[in-house]
Amino acid sequence: MEKRPFIIDCDPGIDDAVALFLAASREEFDIRAVTSVAGNVNIDLTTQNALDLCREAGLSTIVARGAAAPMLYPASDASFAHGVRGLGTVTLPASPQQEDPRHAWDVIYDEAAKAGGRLEIIALGPLTNLGILLTKYPDAARLIANLTIMGGSRIYGNQNAYGEYNLWADPTAADIVFRSGVPVDMVELETIFRAKLTSGDWGDLLACDHRIARLTGEIMRYKTERGEGMQDLITAKSDDPSPFLCDCMTVACVADPSIVTWKRCHVDIETEDGPSRGRTLVDFSPRPSGFRSCRVSMEVSREGFKRVMEEMFRFYEGK
Repeated sequence: MEKRPFIIDCDPGIDDAVALFLAASREEFDIRAVTSVAGNVNIDLTTQNALDLCREAGLSTIVARGAAAPMLYPASDASFAHGVRGLGTVTLPASPQQEDPRHAWDVIYDEAAKAGGRLEIIALGPLTNLGILLTKYPDAARLIANLTIMGGSRIYGNQNAYGEYNLWADPTAADIVFRSGVPVDMVELETIFRAKLTSGDWGDLLACDHRIARLTGEIMRYKTERGEGMQDLITAKSDDPSPFLCDCMTVACVADPSIVTWKRCHVDIETEDGPSRGRTLVDFSPRPSGFRSCRVSMEVSREGFKRVMEEMFRFYEGK
């Protein structure tokens, strides 16, 4: 099997944790580095969480610290949703691994150059590290084979009326990324909301007895108790308390492309502060050549997502 070289750029974070477990379980993934960014919690915590989660998942790779704040906006976090340390009630043993001395964007550039244009990136947090990468290294865009982001929305946001949190947090970086020419796949909120796993699905998945299942179960309980599954968006009415694991579904779409359908479009980012900060303006109308475009997720198979998660839990049995 020819492995696919990846970097996971993330802000762990509850759903980032399960997403990292999933990525580490995919034997076709060659995870060259995990890079942290401030987002769900501050950069000290996201970096330490990344180190500790890699250890739990048995993932031996570079962990590099990224940006502590957005490129232009003040720092903010989502600790109200993820707990003061980012992992809800979970406290992990400290990893003995030290973070790489390089900045995250330098690690990404070095690994992209080594991969000779084959490097894929999965970005699960604000896009600050990638905005800095593309500003510092103008040739980086041609070295990245594909960038899959958890972020954006075709209709409604979760941070303001239209802005999804990751792109709201650093719209400047998001705009740089979408203008760069890097092939972008955007796994957006409405798709994720429609395909969420139910409480019954999670009951099936967590029936196995190993450490990763127990950690995932504790994480799920924290988010369920906060009522995060009780969304009432036009596209995602639900009375099921099971929470959304947005980052995990994003990794699943990369691991098994058959579970997602895409539509190519043009995307602009609203960078100005205000009620539509971070909005992704998704335009499906034909565009003349030369305009930037990306692929936006339209549907994700809930059954396919569950199957990918079943494969993950089987991977960790006996480990």
